[in-house]
Amino acid sequence: MVKTWQESTVVYGTEDLLTSLCNSVTRVLSVATQLFTTLSTCLRL
Repeated sequence: MVKTWQESTVVYGTEDLLTSLCNSVTRVLSVATQLFTTLSTCLRL
């Protein structure tokens, strides 16, 4: 069964939603940092 966005919000609650969002942002920033570091290294060579 596929849940809609509103159903998921009600089930998980605001705190869980914020935690999930924060974790997603952290992962994105982590990957972006790794890519930037790799790119910087490549450009220096």
